[in-house]
Amino acid sequence: MKLDYPLCGMIQNCATVCEPECCGIDAYHFSPFHIASFLLRYNGRIDQRDLEEIRNQLSVLDANYGTNGASQNGCTIEEMNQHFSGQAISKLVNDINAALDRACNLVAQELKQSSH
Repeated sequence: MKLDYPLCGMIQNCATVCEPECCGIDAYHFSPFHIASFLLRYNGRIDQRDLEEIRNQLSVLDANYGTNGASQNGCTIEEMNQHFSGQAISKLVNDINAALDRACNLVAQELKQSSH
């Protein structure tokens, strides 16, 4: 399956360890810093529509291919050069959502401090 923007762009921004073509999932570091960098890239603030779309895309990914996948259990994500079991999809979605939450908190704290 292919991922759509903005989730695809955010995930690609986290390919900092190696190239996905070489290392698959091991090429990625889902740090809140990499995610925050992506979220702030175009206008220096988080676009709430993009954030909602990313969360929706993650939810759909888990609902369709996660542990209780409606379409199937697991899938191959082309951009990541990786096949995931249903359990691995659910873990990936949870890990990215947690990093996304931390990224939003980091941005909020930074904006709060810089406004003083």
